[in-house]
Amino acid sequence: MLKILPLHEPRKMRIWSFRLDRKYRVIFIFRNKETIEIIDVNDHYQ
Repeated sequence: MLKILPLHEPRKMRIWSFRLDRKYRVIFIFRNKETIEIIDVNDHYQ
């Protein structure tokens, strides 16, 4: 199950994240209802 979480700061930018697996996290924004733009994929425990 994919759990999508909003990043807390800054909320006005509406940046979201989800855990790809135990190690990596994906940071993204919604472009519209059907499209997202991936901003970053990073090591969650860096």
